[in-house]
Amino acid sequence: MKRIFNEKMKFSPLLVFLLLIVGIHSCIWEDLKECGLTLRFRYVYNMQDADGLSRQANWMTVWVFDKEDKFISLRHEEVASFGPDYSWTIPVLPEGDYTLVAVAKSTDKVEEYSDFELPELAVGDSLGCLTARLSRDSQGVNACRINALLMGIQRVHITGGAQTVNVDLMKCTNTIRVILAPMVDGNDWVADDFDFYIEGKNGWLAYDGSPHQLDRVIYRPYYKALQIDEAGCWLIAEMNTSRLMYDLAPRLIVHNRKTDCDLLNINLTGLLSMQAIEEHQKEWSHQEYLDRQDEYALTFITNGHTWMKTKVVVNGWVLSLEDLGL
Repeated sequence: MKRIFNEKMKFSPLLVFLLLIVGIHSCIWEDLKECGLTLRFRYVYNMQDADGLSRQANWMTVWVFDKEDKFISLRHEEVASFGPDYSWTIPVLPEGDYTLVAVAKSTDKVEEYSDFELPELAVGDSLGCLTARLSRDSQGVNACRINALLMGIQRVHITGGAQTVNVDLMKCTNTIRVILAPMVDGNDWVADDFDFYIEGKNGWLAYDGSPHQLDRVIYRPYYKALQIDEAGCWLIAEMNTSRLMYDLAPRLIVHNRKTDCDLLNINLTGLLSMQAIEEHQKEWSHQEYLDRQDEYALTFITNGHTWMKTKVVVNGWVLSLEDLGL
């Protein structure tokens, strides 16, 4: 297994002294597993409530901040794949209060704009300096497959003895699959006659996955194809996005180039959250549903000029959009 491990210790002289004192008195150096802080990373904030980290990421970085939320150090690891119950042990930290921020991601997408930009922090930088900004071109467009991004924050009190804490991660990327199906016959359809895109303001995330600031980004398909077979005609487009936030109301737009009109212009998160009404209305808020569900398939019935507001399918659920003002 290819394994890359890197640990950067960026400590002040006083902290180094404290580390040595705590290390001498609290740890058995012959066996570091008998002391220190063990971080157990989990991705259970999903539709199944089951740990899916090994399927989502193979790269992990943890930033350590002191009780004043000032940056102390970071630790990084990249492996071929995370195994079950993936964990680390940080052997030496002085007793006290800390904030740990974990960022995990996949690394298999290698296009120019497939990643989020993470900062190089200097010792003493504040927690607010840690952000993740989605790469995009000079026009603010991202049309790439985006590597999965997961973020988690954990505040912990270090006692000086052996401790284990869970670091729960939230996925901050989504896949949107849009399918146009003709009402009668789509044999005259041409894929290039239709533009698909999502207008959002969610391109820059803070350390906890919330908006760092409203940052406009246009998501365009990394895949678009017209499929015609014995089952019918389907125009399919797939896009990746940063974290979808209900209150920001991104717009999903399908534009017909021939007529120079929008076939569809709709509040995407409003539409997606309607499925939660059917599945988890009493359990989750709109935002929690959007955070747990990371893949969506939307089917719209259309004649290429207008769409039928009476039937839209979201992840297999048939929804009625009449009088909802999306």
